[in-house]
Formats: sequence, structure tokens, C-alpha cells
Amino acid sequence: MKLREVDLPGIGKKFTLHTGKGIAISLVVHNTGKREIYLFPRGGEEDASCVIELSDEEARQLGTLLMGAFFTPVVVDEDKINLLLKGLIIEWIELSKNSPAAGKTIKELDIRAKTGASVIAILRNEKDIIPSPSPEEVLKAGDTLIAVGTREQISSLIELVATRPGR
Repeated sequence: MKLREVDLPGIGKKFTLHTGKGIAISLVVHNTGKREIYLFPRGGEEDASCVIELSDEEARQLGTLLMGAFFTPVVVDEDKINLLLKGLIIEWIELSKNSPAAGKTIKELDIRAKTGASVIAILRNEKDIIPSPSPEEVLKAGDTLIAVGTREQISSLIELVATRPGR
């Protein structure tokens, strides 16, 4: 990976990143705040295959995403991931207002013992996340359970928390 910086008098600066795979990405930062991103396929910087124009605000938002401010992946050996996830699935299960699980704790529902699945997080109000919820956590209508297990275990969990007919 190689980074090159060039002054563009009266315009701003140009930064070019050459990736390990031979692709060049150029970023022109204008004095006005506007950004232009150019993608050059392998072999040079003659004709850009893609051009993206961003406002200052859009560029800053993209920058925070690229820096990992909202999500930082854990880099794990791909072979280990395949072995770990073999036969496992992760499912997002939304609790409806009529869910028999609403108003009950994870412990009361005895989720792990009854289904074999594990609730690894709860999304609440589409913006709050409760990682590794305790057994005492009270589930609410509208919560989204993030659960891990085999296909059969997840099916059992869905059955346990699904809306009951006639309610």
C-alpha cells in the first residue's frame, strides 16, 4: 500500500492510495469542502472507472464509517469462521405486540433450556442495543432478539415467542 499527496493550487489537495492489489483510489479534497473519489482499475491512473462526488458532510460521515466509528469488525481467520459457523445461524426475531414473550424475562421463558438457542443481544427502539442480555432482562413488544443456534433451535425459539392465534 502506497499513499501519495499532491497540492492542487487553487483547488485543494489530491491523495492517491495504491492498494496491494494494484488498484488506485484518488481523493481530491477541494478548498470548498467538496470531495471527489476516483477509482482506477489496475495498471494506472488514466481513465477512472468510477467517480463519486461527496459534500463535506457526506465525506465526513463516510470517513467515520471507514474508520470504524460505528462498527469495527473482528478480523478472524476465515477457516476458523467456517468451522465455527458450520451448522449455526444467527437470526433477528422481532417480538410483535401480541408476542407471548413480551413482558417476560429471558429466565421466565427459559429460552436456552426450552429451545437450545441463545439470545446474544436485543435491539430496542431501533437504536438501543443490549449486548449479552442478562436472564433478568424483561423483553418488550417491538424488541428484536438476535439469537444464535442451529436451524432447529432457532425455529423452536421463533415458535416460543411468536404471536399466539386469537390474540
